[in-house]
Amino acid sequence: MKKLVFVQAGFGAGGAEKIINLIARHRHERGDEVTVLALYGSPEESYFPYPPGITLKTMEGDGQRAKPGIRGALTQALWLRKQIKSIAPDAVLSFLTRVNVISSLAMQGMSIPLTVSERNNPNKQRNGRVWRTLIKRMFARADHIVLQTKGSFELLEQNQYAKATVIPNPCFIAGHRTSKKRDKKHIVAVGRLTAQKGFEVLIKAFAKVNTHHPDAKLTIWGEGEERENLTKQIEELGLSAVVSLPGNTEAPMEWVKTAPTLVLSSHYEGFPNVLAEAMSAGMAVIATDCPWGPSDLVSDSVNGLLVPVGDSAALSRAITRLLDKPELQTSFGREAAKTASKFELETILNQWDQVLDRP
Repeated sequence: MKKLVFVQAGFGAGGAEKIINLIARHRHERGDEVTVLALYGSPEESYFPYPPGITLKTMEGDGQRAKPGIRGALTQALWLRKQIKSIAPDAVLSFLTRVNVISSLAMQGMSIPLTVSERNNPNKQRNGRVWRTLIKRMFARADHIVLQTKGSFELLEQNQYAKATVIPNPCFIAGHRTSKKRDKKHIVAVGRLTAQKGFEVLIKAFAKVNTHHPDAKLTIWGEGEERENLTKQIEELGLSAVVSLPGNTEAPMEWVKTAPTLVLSSHYEGFPNVLAEAMSAGMAVIATDCPWGPSDLVSDSVNGLLVPVGDSAALSRAITRLLDKPELQTSFGREAAKTASKFELETILNQWDQVLDRP
């Protein structure tokens, strides 16, 4: 039995939170003592359910709030250091760049192995000089680095290759499958409502789709800071009757049941969770050929469609193509499920075990 600590930003509905939840539950079932620490929010707000045997704790739940910037990060690092010292785990696993930096600061001078998992494209993230320095030191401090794609691996410094591992995300659909009875004129997109996800490009594309298929509808599942801007865009384009922003689904993966086709319109990704999940569920997919991930999963016109990043006209044509030929939705979905089989949960969790069980 091992004592393990997992560190994340909060307990929201994001991809990082989902993967930590899966790994934590898996290690708990193996008999490990698992603690999940978060910097924000409350454990009671967790979108993904945890069994009673896993300890959940947050900094804000302890009545502490950190200010933005470096000073706030140092405050969070001090809180985290206190928690890790108290638990005395055999290993610590941290997710996401900022949290990874804080974890590395918190664990300076400790002999406990630290694994950091980078989940996004660092070339696309806006970091100042101080943060870039801290990120470089974080990679140097980490005992193990987990990345999601070969593209992200190649960005590492050569002397870091030996301690880096590429582990893609699992497709864990837990019985969810798209239904043949679903409206083939219904398109879904899923993700945080942020600039990264390119939903403004998708909405612009759908305005063109609407002129050819006025009965088609688009649902964008998720929450985020771009909600107001996206809502305004929908209203200005006269799409309020056919484009909706309902927020997060009540339960994980419920969006799979709502439509036969998913669109990923991102400007960049670390690894496109929703794309892999949609393909595993047998959905037809359209994705931007952004760095990284989509081209690792989608073979254009075989198991889905790839379009250039930020090209609303190309995205509109791709959506219209599937709406014009519903049989393509079926064939793409069938081939997509075959592709996604290599991301089965058990296979991916075994790879995480190999990392966490290293000295």
